[in-house]
Amino acid sequence: MTPQAQAGQYFVLAQDIIATGVSKNEKSGKHYMYIEFRTQHIANAAGTGWDVLPEPITRSIMLSLSDKAWDYTEKKLAHLGFNGNFDSPGFTKIADGLHVTCDIKPDREGNPRENWDISGWGSTERPEPDRDVITQLQARWKQNNQAAAPPVGNPAPPPTNPAPTKSQQGQNAQTPAPPVPAAAPTGGNSSAAIDDDDDPMNWPPKN
Repeated sequence: MTPQAQAGQYFVLAQDIIATGVSKNEKSGKHYMYIEFRTQHIANAAGTGWDVLPEPITRSIMLSLSDKAWDYTEKKLAHLGFNGNFDSPGFTKIADGLHVTCDIKPDREGNPRENWDISGWGSTERPEPDRDVITQLQARWKQNNQAAAPPVGNPAPPPTNPAPTKSQQGQNAQTPAPPVPAAAPTGGNSSAAIDDDDDPMNWPPKN
C-alpha cells in the first residue's frame, strides 16, 4: 500500500512530470485531464526552501472537464500555459518546474485521502456584489435587529483601526508557494458549485 503523503507544498522538477493526457472515469463517465508526476521536495516549515523527501512519491493531479468544473479547470490550464491540444497536452509554463499542493481530507467513507492540486492558480480578485442583494440583506437585518436592546456589560470596544493579527492577515489570503531556489532543488534522484462526481477526491480511481 502506498504511504500517505504529508500535507504541504511540493515542488516537481520539469523532468519529473511523467505523463499528461485526457481520460474517463468508468463509473461516472466524466472526463478529466491528468498530470502524473514524481516529487521529491517538500517546502520546509519556514517556507524558505525545500526539504528532500526520504523517498520520491508519484502522484497525479486530476482536472475535471465537466461543464460544472470547467471555469476552474480552464483557469488552471491557462496558469500552466496549456497548448490547447487535448489529444497531446503540453504546457509552456512548467519548464522551471511545477508547484503543487497536497491537502488531506476525508473521503465519502470518512477515511483520510490526499487531494493534490496546482498551487497559485487562483485569483485574489473579488467581484462586486449585486446591489439588490445588498439592499435585501440590509432590510432583513434592520427588520430583525432594529428593536434589539444594546448589550449590557460588554467590555470597551477595541481601539480604532487596530493592527490586524497574524490570523487576520492570513485569513482569506492565498498562501504563496515557497520561493524557488536560484537553482533547481538539490538532493534526491533526478529523473468547482461542483457536485460529488466533479470532486477530484471522489471521481479519480483509487490507487
